Amino acid sequence: MRNKSGKLYRLAQSQTRRVDQARYSFWENLLTCKSTTLVGKDMGTEFRISRDEDDGDISLLFRVDDRHDPLIVEESKRPDYLCLNIRDGVWVFTIIDLKSDSATEIKKGIKQIAQFRDFLVDRIGLDFPGCQCVIQGLIVCRENAQIPAAEVRDARKTVNIHVVQSSQRAELMPYVRNANTGANVVVRPTSSPRRPRPDNNVEILLRSRALHEPKYPHSSRNLPLDRRALCVRYVINERDETITLLDTAGRACIEFHECDDQSRALIEHDLRNAGIHGSIVLRP
Repeated sequence: MRNKSGKLYRLAQSQTRRVDQARYSFWENLLTCKSTTLVGKDMGTEFRISRDEDDGDISLLFRVDDRHDPLIVEESKRPDYLCLNIRDGVWVFTIIDLKSDSATEIKKGIKQIAQFRDFLVDRIGLDFPGCQCVIQGLIVCRENAQIPAAEVRDARKTVNIHVVQSSQRAELMPYVRNANTGANVVVRPTSSPRRPRPDNNVEILLRSRALHEPKYPHSSRNLPLDRRALCVRYVINERDETITLLDTAGRACIEFHECDDQSRALIEHDLRNAGIHGSIVLRP
């Protein structure tokens, strides 16, 4: 019998979440503690990620360099943000670092992006070896910034990096939804979506409905940290219907727990729009 009290729903809304590397995997800490709105600000520089009304993308933004609760201990590997955008079945990870107008700071950002890229490649290779994805970098800086173009080109031997210069809040959606293939070092955002859309059902779940808990009600999921990559439970609605996002044989999987047909259909609709319905295991 499903618990309809809304207790889990209220708990997901009110929990204080902090990174705990002894109890949770990298992916669990990332999803439950670092998800944020699609707006970033640091070093006097700002950006946003907006979608048009008819876009089927799944877009998520994570705050990596939280000085009070860092996702990564080593500062040299900590860029400011990580964006995951899923469109037409392609998973695009964009590492975003915000700098002011100093060439020295931008060079530091290049190194942080390159090192975090190496870290992500290792993690994805270990935890999701079948995942076909793009990993790239963006440095967002002021219009008058001094750009060390030679260092950017040199870094491109391992990770594709572009520098976004903007005098206002930079719109980054054109640079995070696909692999950036342009030869220019510097790009300048030009426009915003005509009809921005709100978060879809999957984005709402992943951004704000996680239960930050070390154990799950399904014994098969109570695996030690060294034997799991991902296991996060989400509350769908006030009826306390839940799903669990986990890894199984190197693939992402969604388990539905006492969900009615409408709740499941809404989630599957968003997965189809993003082109990943067939690549994620759904059960039961």
